[in-house]
Amino acid sequence: MKIQRAEYHKNSYESRKVGMRSKHLARYWPGTTPDEAQIKYDLLLVNQNNCCALCQTHQSNLTKSLFVDHCHDTGAIRGLLCVGCNTALGALGDNVNGLLKAVEYLKKTQQVALKIVK
Repeated sequence: MKIQRAEYHKNSYESRKVGMRSKHLARYWPGTTPDEAQIKYDLLLVNQNNCCALCQTHQSNLTKSLFVDHCHDTGAIRGLLCVGCNTALGALGDNVNGLLKAVEYLKKTQQVALKIVK
């Protein structure tokens, strides 16, 4: 009896989780139903070969689903990103200047690090 109850709760939670995710996705596509939003997400995922648009890590190698990356000013969807890439873009201000500064920093400090190692 306990096994059946545990299985019921697990299945019930999983189905609620899927429903909650679809409702959450619908906010990225105004005017769509949760089911339509899930279809749009799935199409993006297929177009990206089930990989993060930035680092190309496959969904099967991630512990969380890919996040919908969007412009916070316009709401335009840019793609699907893993948690690491999504967090990194956000931390750098979601703009090209922040990314270029990070690239310049890495280039500059890589040369210094190489001198220290030698």
